[in-house]
Amino acid sequence: MWFKNIQIFRFIESFQISAQQLEEQLLSHQARPCGTSELATYGWSSPFNKMGSALVHGSNGCFLFTACKEERILPSSVVRDAVNDKVASIETEQGRTVYRKEKAQLKDDAIFELLPRAFVKRKLTYAYIDTKLGLLVVDTSSRNKAEELTTLLRQSLGSLKLAPVATRINPGTQMTQWLLQDQIPSAFNVEDSCTMLDPKTGEGQVKYQRHDLTEKEVQAHLQTGKQVMQLALTWADKMSFVLHEDLSIKRIRCLDLIQEKSKESHAETPEEQLDADFTLMTLEFAELFDAVFAAFEGLENIPS
Repeated sequence: MWFKNIQIFRFIESFQISAQQLEEQLLSHQARPCGTSELATYGWSSPFNKMGSALVHGSNGCFLFTACKEERILPSSVVRDAVNDKVASIETEQGRTVYRKEKAQLKDDAIFELLPRAFVKRKLTYAYIDTKLGLLVVDTSSRNKAEELTTLLRQSLGSLKLAPVATRINPGTQMTQWLLQDQIPSAFNVEDSCTMLDPKTGEGQVKYQRHDLTEKEVQAHLQTGKQVMQLALTWADKMSFVLHEDLSIKRIRCLDLIQEKSKESHAETPEEQLDADFTLMTLEFAELFDAVFAAFEGLENIPS
């Protein structure tokens, strides 16, 4: 159950709730099936999926939990065809033109009629709180989906002061210097992929895949003002990933050292395997975060 893409948020105030207290708070917004007339529902489900009912799993000061979204899939083309058929029927039978306001009502009617027959799609988003580091880590590549989860968490807890992590030095600026000067913190190795663009205009994107980033062509882009927005890295021979300017970490892949550690758990049940994986993952991520933040001179001070 290793996270593949992560968005990281920082608690502005220390997180003082226990795993049991968090469990009780999440129960107020527990996931439920999508009703026949509902487009979507969103709530908390067990990280053990069908293997258990607990909404929170704790290990070594970290709390794992899962948001579940059920959506009825109703393609816009299906709705459009239903509305067009109804408009054509009215205009033919009643000999009048259907205008915009009435079409909007017909669209609402079509959606209401079609929803009970629409397929339901279920999507789980995992997250965990590291109470020692004061971080919320969400397993998604999408900032919007991460924000959706934080909104639900805020509703469940009553209040929640969070901010995306930010460092003292802009990561894009620093990663650009790493490539220009061929210097990088010893914990990391630069791989063969990066994305850069003009930081002033946000345009002129240049993307390299499986490319030697020390070549003159790459250096020329950097020297003319392009800034690195994404950079493929390896950390401590344990993980490879793509680090983004906003400190999101994507396409995480565990290397041999971690895979060997995972095999040492000797878990006998799926529940034991999830617990072992979660414990190992949070320990390794804690070290990774320390290394990443240190590479940009630490986290920015939170205003008092």
